[in-house]
Amino acid sequence: MFTHGWREGTPRLDASGMEVKMEPTEWVFRLSCADSSWDDLDYSGTPPLSVFFPEGADCEQLNHGQGEGQVLIDGHEWGFYYNDRVHLDVVLHDGGLSVEAARQVVSRICARLTQRLGTAVRFEMIAIP
Repeated sequence: MFTHGWREGTPRLDASGMEVKMEPTEWVFRLSCADSSWDDLDYSGTPPLSVFFPEGADCEQLNHGQGEGQVLIDGHEWGFYYNDRVHLDVVLHDGGLSVEAARQVVSRICARLTQRLGTAVRFEMIAIP
């Protein structure tokens, strides 16, 4: 996985040549559904991006526009971005979770969207070029 010019698994060295353990600053997940029905999402709720709030999570919308934006989910900043109207990229911006914990949050987001859309929403983790 690439993250801001750093490839996971590649050692980074400090000035003395000692390896520095680095955690990626962002995790990116690409969501898709069988019939690409993102246009069927209803953003009329308050706040509009509550459509993405996982069940039982402590959530707060930070910014939004045209169905995209940033949300705090259990204290971590997540972004929701349509890259081609077929896929929705969900980005953990603060990097404060392990991969497994981030996957669990995204799985809960997919479950919420599956409920709302009536079709299965799945995800894959993607690399940042």
